[in-house]
Amino acid sequence: MNEAGYTAEVRETWQGATQFAAGGPDFSNIGTIEAARLAAERELNIAVVARVAANWAGMFVRPGSDYDPEVAGGKEEAFRALAEDDALIGIGSWGGGDYPGHQILASDMGLRFAREDSDFNIQTANYGALGQLVADGDLAAGSTGPVLGAVDLVRNEEIVPIYYPADYLSELGFGEMNINTWVTTQEFVDNNRGAAEALVQSWYEGTSWLHENALSVVEDDQWWGGIGAESEEGAKWMVRYGLFNEYTLDSPYIYEEPELSDEYVEGDQALLEEAAALGTIPESWADYLTYAQIPQE
Repeated sequence: MNEAGYTAEVRETWQGATQFAAGGPDFSNIGTIEAARLAAERELNIAVVARVAANWAGMFVRPGSDYDPEVAGGKEEAFRALAEDDALIGIGSWGGGDYPGHQILASDMGLRFAREDSDFNIQTANYGALGQLVADGDLAAGSTGPVLGAVDLVRNEEIVPIYYPADYLSELGFGEMNINTWVTTQEFVDNNRGAAEALVQSWYEGTSWLHENALSVVEDDQWWGGIGAESEEGAKWMVRYGLFNEYTLDSPYIYEEPELSDEYVEGDQALLEEAAALGTIPESWADYLTYAQIPQE
């Protein structure tokens, strides 16, 4: 951003949405479901300016179990079997970014995945423990993924996915569910479009570099913890799995191209409409959330 005449001050926090809503940072890195909820509840005009990451968590089970899609006959059959058998499913949090994806998929099948009056038997557990709980048989299924402490479990196929919400929702005609986007206020875009363009275009430079150099970057063990790896072999597998999508995941952990296409916006709006119908976000979300389609170069 310096080349465009802007100085960026970057802060790492788990309270980004709260701080953004209180008028803190100009930009925040949150998913559009969270942004839509925040915009409607605070009556704050929020603009999405770039996509960052797809929702990479999946519903994982033990291979060869009744809920393995290879055994059950497919993804929908496996997911339905969990409901029919009242099998125990683990999620990290009712407020987690992965929860709405399972909720929307269940609804599309005529089922309810919820805290109350649910067709599924769900309990919460520590995100980092879910993969091992599935592998050990303490859970029939768990909403988890390699970056949540399950790199070796997934790499060694001790647990396998029924589905990934982002991939499965795309197959069903919805948009590719995200877990992070760059957002700001519509007022900021209107008054400081140059700064928004600098962010998106600088981000694109960075993601292009990352996609080209990620395998060499993770040879340095300082980066292993951030992607849930414990070895160089595991870290490189994570790059191929989550960034290059060489294995079971089709949606990248970090998009190389952040620009919001018409197709992406339409798909995301369809997802948000479904989330609103389920009560996950307020029905008035569209009055406050917009998409600023800023070119990435």
